[in-house]
Amino acid sequence: MPSLQPAVDLKVQSKIVGPGMLALMVGAWLSTEFGRQHATLFLVGALLGVTLYHAAFGFTSAYRRMFVQRDVTAVRPQLLMLAAATVLFAPVLSDGTAFGHPVVGAVAPLGIQVAVGAFIFGLGMQLGGGCGSGTLFMVGGGSARMVLTLIAFCAGSFVASLHMQWWIVTPRLPAIALSDTFGWSAAVALQLILLFVLSELLRRWGAKNIAYPDIRGFTWHKLTRGPWPYVWGG
Repeated sequence: MPSLQPAVDLKVQSKIVGPGMLALMVGAWLSTEFGRQHATLFLVGALLGVTLYHAAFGFTSAYRRMFVQRDVTAVRPQLLMLAAATVLFAPVLSDGTAFGHPVVGAVAPLGIQVAVGAFIFGLGMQLGGGCGSGTLFMVGGGSARMVLTLIAFCAGSFVASLHMQWWIVTPRLPAIALSDTFGWSAAVALQLILLFVLSELLRRWGAKNIAYPDIRGFTWHKLTRGPWPYVWGG
């Protein structure tokens, strides 16, 4: 069975890392012209790109393998990512401020527009070979084929924005926020329990006879050159 992680060509990578780091530093310096916050966001975005690329952390292939092969190794780290985000963001959202700026959660209702959008997005991910994050890290990794997917992704988003108001008034269920219903402490505990239970159910349901590359243990070589375990990406 082929490796689930991307092969790393060290000769090619050595020619890319230097210019890439230089471009990163120049971009961060140019971003300071618009304020320190922009430079910080630029660096955070760059680190997210490194994480996505080294861990091959996307959603399309993970769910395809889960449904076709019962391979859940790339899906369970996504639950870990959600658990980490819950723990890190809950105190900030509970306080309502971050670094002196007001913050709120993105609470939205479940309606027809979500169901239709999810179906079209899932169909597009399978045809295009990548979701938003997967497309971006593959383009950043040098995939010319995924440039077409990225262009179509942007075009579709623009077209959708033209008739967004029509979708907003379609039937929907009321928005639900666990923090409003149970309070922040209970909501965080409940969400972590649900994520853990779901992860365990996936582990028990997933196939046991799939061969995976041996990527256990921490080394600086693995950290800088990859590939990373999916758990690191999460």
